[in-house]
Amino acid sequence: MVIRAITVVLLLGYVSSKPTATVDPYTPGPLEVKVNLLLPQTTGLSGVELNVWTPMTPGNYPVLYFADGLAMNIPAIAYTKVLSHMASHGFLVVTPFLTAVTSKPSEKLPYFRSILDWAEANMQDVLHENGVPANVTFDFQTLFGNSHSAGSHVIVLYLKETCGNFKGLVLMSPVDGADPFGLVDDFCITPGEELNFITPTLHLYTGYDAKKGSLGTACAPKTLSNERFWNALNPKSHRWSINATDFAHADFLDDEFKVFVDKTHFCAVNEDLVEEDFPKYRQFVAGTAVAFFKALLEEDYAYYLNYLEDVSVMPIAATERHFTPAGERPSPYCKQEPLRRQGST
Repeated sequence: MVIRAITVVLLLGYVSSKPTATVDPYTPGPLEVKVNLLLPQTTGLSGVELNVWTPMTPGNYPVLYFADGLAMNIPAIAYTKVLSHMASHGFLVVTPFLTAVTSKPSEKLPYFRSILDWAEANMQDVLHENGVPANVTFDFQTLFGNSHSAGSHVIVLYLKETCGNFKGLVLMSPVDGADPFGLVDDFCITPGEELNFITPTLHLYTGYDAKKGSLGTACAPKTLSNERFWNALNPKSHRWSINATDFAHADFLDDEFKVFVDKTHFCAVNEDLVEEDFPKYRQFVAGTAVAFFKALLEEDYAYYLNYLEDVSVMPIAATERHFTPAGERPSPYCKQEPLRRQGST
């Protein structure tokens, strides 16, 4: 196979060794990370580019699919700092960028299915051919979903069809619908109806999500975003919700992309924040997601739950709420069950 992937090595300044059970999730992990850009010529996935953040230390790593904003139509490199941080703690992070033009988030779902199928069958071999050591392998039976904004629409639609090999979900300021007014009938959530899958879920959002930008609309409109998803989560799911009260919808993007959003005021921004606040926020976003995944995977799960439930240890101002069904330990799994109205038995 001819490989046309572009590679960059990200050295995070830590000793290359597998992370221990009690590392600080807010700091970059101990693993060297390499990012590969897999083009359609390599994958055969028309209209799709894949950015893949890969640990380079020997081990077998779970796979994290990150569906980014505008329903996977934002270049994946806009999230490099956060995704590199996640990968350095021991995850293969796969982020699609759809170059194909589609008008509705639901029209992205076939692309997402194709990406999952191709990756399970081919990703490991392609990465090995492209410089990833043979003793670095990936567990495609243990998948996690992570999404930002309208990327959440696509992942939720997929999980409504099938859990597949997904074992947990992170929703970052999730947005439903195909337009900011909810005029186009293209939704993954029906208010008053619970989602038909049970899986541990982390919900991260911001205090400025629902504030209006320069176009007079919010990047995460109140009726189409956060509470719409939170209220639809199956009550049998372990779930955590954390509000970064001082931050805005696009504040964890890399600087060059965040600056564009700030200058256009496409999303609302908090003018009182200073430059030093945003690296802390990226550490919070990446670290909280890492703590969530580790709480599902590690024996020392209580250590990581502390990062989800104790706002005093968080590097930014935040509020939190969480529900643990029957006081059980959270575990990585996903199970579907019939749809039902909220409150029904």
